[in-house]
Amino acid sequence: MNKFQHQLEKEKKEILEELKKHEGITDFGSDVDPDEETSESEEYENEMSVKQALKERLSDIETALKKINNGNYGICENCKGEISENVLEINPESRLCKKCKATVK
Repeated sequence: MNKFQHQLEKEKKEILEELKKHEGITDFGSDVDPDEETSESEEYENEMSVKQALKERLSDIETALKKINNGNYGICENCKGEISENVLEINPESRLCKKCKATVK
């Protein structure tokens, strides 16, 4: 359990640092060239997508850390069975066991 908690806390710290790099709204200036504005718009959308993915991962990590503190870490949210250590090794913030993950996809 301590191993997973340490790993989750490390990943949380890394994600928070990465989110800090993406803070603020990029200033694209006042370009008139439509092609350049399109590129800037795509860049902005990509930036927002990266930030959203980081925030979602952070939320999953925080949920897993709360579960560790509450004593229900490693329990599948779907079937209430145990999540195997192999799954937690790959994805320590996993909410589902291997069987339930396969049925969700």
